[in-house]
Amino acid sequence: MDKFATRAYRRPVSPEESNRIMTIYQLVRKNNDSYEQGIRVAIQAVLVNPNFLFRIEPAGKSRDLNGYELASRLSFFLWNSIPDQTLYDLAASGELSKPKTLEAQVQRMLTDPKAERFSTDFSTQWLQIRRLEEHDADPELFPNFNQELKVDLNQEVILYFRDMLTQNRPITEFINGKFTFLNHRLAKHYGISGDFDQNFRRIDVSSQNRGGLLGMGAILSVTSNPNRTSPVKRGKFIMEQILGTPPPHHLQTSVFSTTRKKPSPQHECANASPNIVPTHPAHRATVPSTLTDSPLKILMPSAVSAQKTEPSPLTTSENSPAKSLSTDSPTCAKTSPVEKSISPAPSPKN
Repeated sequence: MDKFATRAYRRPVSPEESNRIMTIYQLVRKNNDSYEQGIRVAIQAVLVNPNFLFRIEPAGKSRDLNGYELASRLSFFLWNSIPDQTLYDLAASGELSKPKTLEAQVQRMLTDPKAERFSTDFSTQWLQIRRLEEHDADPELFPNFNQELKVDLNQEVILYFRDMLTQNRPITEFINGKFTFLNHRLAKHYGISGDFDQNFRRIDVSSQNRGGLLGMGAILSVTSNPNRTSPVKRGKFIMEQILGTPPPHHLQTSVFSTTRKKPSPQHECANASPNIVPTHPAHRATVPSTLTDSPLKILMPSAVSAQKTEPSPLTTSENSPAKSLSTDSPTCAKTSPVEKSISPAPSPKN
């Protein structure tokens, strides 16, 4: 029982803990129950113990973690499970706390199949694609948006995150990556030709302008409405989940305007809308999301050159196209399209 309790508590059991477990076993045996029943009750006692149910670390002043605490943190973070024998042995010897050993173990753990749990849990929570299950596209507009497609869209994000993690790719490739993972159903949905089957494989999509997280159907879907895109939802998503700069909580939705005020020619940001501007085709993309530009431009205003854009559904006139973000003015270049997307409407003049 000591060996079982040691695995359950992720550390050596103390003599007092060992005695309590044996006392429970002996009490069962004294009632003329079988050996198997005694072991069963002792195991139950271990599994309801807080040391098994919780990751307990002594409170108090700041201190270095001991080897067993460090092993538990690593294993639950990367594997969603208890430490394996290798971690336990390194913790017992004190080697795990050494920087080189710790780095080597992290690399080993990331290549283990159990690390897929981390890739799934972290990416789906961070990017909020767990909400994809509840997202229902308008069946008249998107008749092929079904449960099977949702599963594939979800898997594309997980595989992309997993590849970024295991291959130690630059963090910028979350935005401007030139590849993704597709199977036959997802390739058809995106309109990408090729020899695909039910298995996902890594493909280059640089010619499709779809690389990176912001071009993935799962993210475009959960940040849209059932029958149309939502620049506000997508701007809020980018600020909160990508940039880590959530919009101010004191802003009220009543001050937002869905019309665009014509900027003054004298204003140094005359080409930048003060309200919601669909600066990137991803803002207009709904479920099929055929992108025509690089998602990187939504986060890097300096990369946006003056160009003709499609008419915006938010303009006041059919002949008033959405303006591209100007980079001529230093002030404009410092203001991201995302910030523009949450700017309150100008106060009405009396």
